[in-house]
Amino acid sequence: MPAADMPKMKADTAFIEPMRLFLAEAGFEPSIGDTVLEALRRFRGQFDTITPAHLLADGDRLPLAGRTLEILHTPGHGQGHICLWDGEVLISGDLLLEEISPNPIIEFATDGRRLRTLPALLHSLRRVEALAPSLAYPGHGEPIIGPAVRARELLRHHAERRERLAGMLAGRAWSLRELAAAWYPNLDRSNLFLGLSEVLGHIDLLEDDGRVAVERRGGVLYYTLNT
Repeated sequence: MPAADMPKMKADTAFIEPMRLFLAEAGFEPSIGDTVLEALRRFRGQFDTITPAHLLADGDRLPLAGRTLEILHTPGHGQGHICLWDGEVLISGDLLLEEISPNPIIEFATDGRRLRTLPALLHSLRRVEALAPSLAYPGHGEPIIGPAVRARELLRHHAERRERLAGMLAGRAWSLRELAAAWYPNLDRSNLFLGLSEVLGHIDLLEDDGRVAVERRGGVLYYTLNT
């Protein structure tokens, strides 16, 4: 398994407590936080409690069926996400999908620091674009012909959504909960985490541009466009 995913296997408290604080700062009451955390705990229970025989890192090479695959660490959808590359064809996993944009899922480092997953995802897409593979095998769906074209489409998609968010923040200050409700008005609790991840990722992009101001009110963070 990728070395960057090891914290998921053994650092439960390092994930749960930062997530609880994050949801409170997003504007959710404790009951919502408990619901989301319980769902995440159930998901994490699917992992086998085993120690990997080998940890993979960017640039490692794996011999397989007479070929050699290079490990490309491509974080964003997951901190430890990897692609496999043979110099022509890419096994892209969930980094590159034909029909949807991969979700930049919220993650935390073992010290509780939130990782900036959407900026990482865009960096990974640019890496794939530069490789210009002839074909990509995604984690879902049919093989992708012209993966670099699809990578550029996803980069444009996120640039457009960043500007849509900037337009909203120009009008007033919003909590993350309010933004998620406005972007995804019919979002149920089971998908709440994914909606928050998407909106927060675009806030990160605006912060990278110095375009977002953040104010704390009663323990809740409010975001507005930095004028």
